Amino acid sequence: MVMLTRQEGFLIAWVFEELGDLEFVDLWLGFLDVDTEIHEMIVSKAIELNEIVLNGLADMYVKCGDMSQARLIFEQMTFKNYASWNVLVSGFAIHGHFREAVDFFSRMEKSRVKPYGVTFLSILFACTTWGMFDLFRISYK
Repeated sequence: MVMLTRQEGFLIAWVFEELGDLEFVDLWLGFLDVDTEIHEMIVSKAIELNEIVLNGLADMYVKCGDMSQARLIFEQMTFKNYASWNVLVSGFAIHGHFREAVDFFSRMEKSRVKPYGVTFLSILFACTTWGMFDLFRISYK
């Protein structure tokens, strides 16, 4: 296994972020094959799958609309920080999977990871789009 320095981990996260900065979702959805190739390269090179790399992979799959792969990566994480949860909660909300967004938010709260502004905005979006205003009020308390 290739152990990454902290800087190398951040470099990989930066690459994922740059890939995700495409302005048009249709263009990003076309890069699913590239995402899969990047994931396969990380596995084949035996790069350490630490929280930075795994969060980047999950975020990359969310941005290309592959929520099942993002969720699979998330569920395999041994350590989930607020960024891990936010990737899934916001991803489900953005892609119209409102029930899953709310379910993951509930799981986040139960795991004692503190939600941040991004989390609440994602849940607000999911609940208002889904017409569940009361659920947001309960979640916000």
